[in-house]
Amino acid sequence: MNRNLFKLLVVLVVVSFVGLAVANAEPPKATNPPAHHGKAMKGSISALDDAAKTFKLKDPVGKETDFTWTTATQVQGALKVGETATVAYMVKDGKNVATSIHVAVPAAAAPAKKK
Repeated sequence: MNRNLFKLLVVLVVVSFVGLAVANAEPPKATNPPAHHGKAMKGSISALDDAAKTFKLKDPVGKETDFTWTTATQVQGALKVGETATVAYMVKDGKNVATSIHVAVPAAAAPAKKK
C-alpha cells in the first residue's frame, strides 16, 4: 500500500513540474500582419504623365488628388484620361504613392434599337 502511495506522489510531483514548465513557456510570437495601405480612392483620371509616373484622380465631388506610381505598383488596365479607376495608396514623404491601380473596363455601348 505504501508503495502505491509513493508512486502516486511521484506522479503528482512530475505532473506539477511539467505543468509549471508549460505555464512559464513563452507564448508563440504573433507574425507581422500584412502591410495595410489603408487608403483608397475611386474617381476619374483627370491628368496623366507617363514619363513622370504621376496622375490626378477626380472624385465624384470634383476634388482632384495627385498620385505617383512606381515599378512596384500593381496596375490593372490601361491608364487613360477619362477612365474610372480605383487606387489603393499610402502617403510617403508627403506624396500619395499608389500601391495598386485598377482601371475599370468601359461599358460597351448598347446597340441602337431598330424601329
